[in-house]
Amino acid sequence: MVTPQKPQTPAPAPVRGNPVKNPDGTTTWTNPGGQKVVLRGDILARYEAQGSSGGTLGLPVTGEVAIPGGAFTHFENGSVYWSPAGGAHVVAGATRDAWAKAGWERGVGFPTGEAFAVKSSSGTPGTVQRFAGGLVYASAGQGHVVKGAIEGRYATLGWEGSRLGLPVTSEFGVRGGAASHFQGGSVYWSPATGAQPVWGAFRDLFAGQGWENGALGFPRSGEIPLAGGAVVQQYQGGELYWSAATGAHSVRGAFRATYAAGGFERGLGLPTTEEIPTATGVIQRFERGTLAWDRASGRVTRS
Repeated sequence: MVTPQKPQTPAPAPVRGNPVKNPDGTTTWTNPGGQKVVLRGDILARYEAQGSSGGTLGLPVTGEVAIPGGAFTHFENGSVYWSPAGGAHVVAGATRDAWAKAGWERGVGFPTGEAFAVKSSSGTPGTVQRFAGGLVYASAGQGHVVKGAIEGRYATLGWEGSRLGLPVTSEFGVRGGAASHFQGGSVYWSPATGAQPVWGAFRDLFAGQGWENGALGFPRSGEIPLAGGAVVQQYQGGELYWSAATGAHSVRGAFRATYAAGGFERGLGLPTTEEIPTATGVIQRFERGTLAWDRASGRVTRS
């Protein structure tokens, strides 16, 4: 009588990278170049939680590398950075590219959380990851850093759910300050004015007059509601006014001084034009009158 044979259990498939558990709790991996690299502690635990070599990170390229304030390991498809305050977190894709461009942990600090999905006010999907010194947003393969006072203003407005939406640039320096552009506007910062948002028709006018390098300078406020649905925004060199009836116009220089002395919009009403050159100087029209500057005398008169 033939004795039935027990079915053979197939041998487990080899794990890519041939990991070897060491007695001290570390694991030795073989990287893509055939070198042995050792992972340990929180970085190893995060890597294993991501699925090790079968997960999104792929094989380790380096072992754990100590740096001031923490440590990291680079992988085929990203990195894991660790610090005592922030723990160990994956940084990958466009987020990693933007973070690297900003100076890695020396620029925006160590990661303090994992990236998570967000959606802008216009419905654009993306991700955001927090670092000790700011945020990195990623969308459509591009990453952008938001930090400092601009990050603070962005937060008060409602982050990516606000009218600004997702960032489309990282913070960049301008003469006398910094700025970041977003889907729905910009935030400008200077030491004297703080961080202020500019959007819509005001942003178009601000851009048309040379941004912060023009006569307006930096914005000193956000939009301020006025009677009848109008709004005003204050700048170092003047104001921008808007209403549905008049559109957006600036008031600056000598005209602004006269306009202010007459009670701003409570006197002449809202501006209806920009400054208009004439044979003898410049005029600007308002709802309830016109201001004229005479080149010969340097005087401003109202009519």
